[in-house]
Amino acid sequence: MRNCSLTLLYLVLVTVPCATAQRPFRGGRGIWGAVRNDSLLTLTAIEEVRKEVRLRKEQNELVDALLVDVRAQFRKSFEGVNPFRNGVEEARGKIKEISGRFDVLLEIVLEPDQLERLKQLQLQREGLRALDRTDFQEQLSLEETQLKEIQELLKEGRKRIQESREDRKAAQQHRSQLESDVLKLLNDEQQKKWNAMKGKTYRFPAPEGRPGSRDQPAEPNGDEDP
Repeated sequence: MRNCSLTLLYLVLVTVPCATAQRPFRGGRGIWGAVRNDSLLTLTAIEEVRKEVRLRKEQNELVDALLVDVRAQFRKSFEGVNPFRNGVEEARGKIKEISGRFDVLLEIVLEPDQLERLKQLQLQREGLRALDRTDFQEQLSLEETQLKEIQELLKEGRKRIQESREDRKAAQQHRSQLESDVLKLLNDEQQKKWNAMKGKTYRFPAPEGRPGSRDQPAEPNGDEDP
């Protein structure tokens, strides 16, 4: 059944020409720099991540096709309009919606163990941002009072970090303090569960040149907001 699904997906994504297949995806600060996207598919744009997940040749071809199509969808959704006319949150929501649809297709391509490792890498990359996800909140079994306190901490902490942008040392200190404060709100079982969900620590590759290269999104450099 799984082989059948992969075959159908391959026919749709690889043998059917995409109108934008020859148009390179260009990064840059714009919407791609301002709106963080930690989707599973976005992670597969990183060659080292593919190796860590151990994608096979046919899987790489399918992932390449998915990346072409998701980037085409991004362009189409924001073509001719200012993506920030209604604020960054709306732009982020639209990107999240599109990415979510393609992540579902990616889950068909990957084997269970590959998907599990990719989700571990996603969680490591997100850090405290994972707490914004409803599914992660449920997995940690956060109580309503905990969640409210965490959200207040994140809001205030992110504000302090943003205000310290010009002082990298101070911003990093605020990040470390915020992480410490948030973890204190979790009980021992929740902290154990979070660490288990992250799996073996993975060091993401450092970005080459400026953020947002032509072929893949900017990589984390330790300066992103949590």
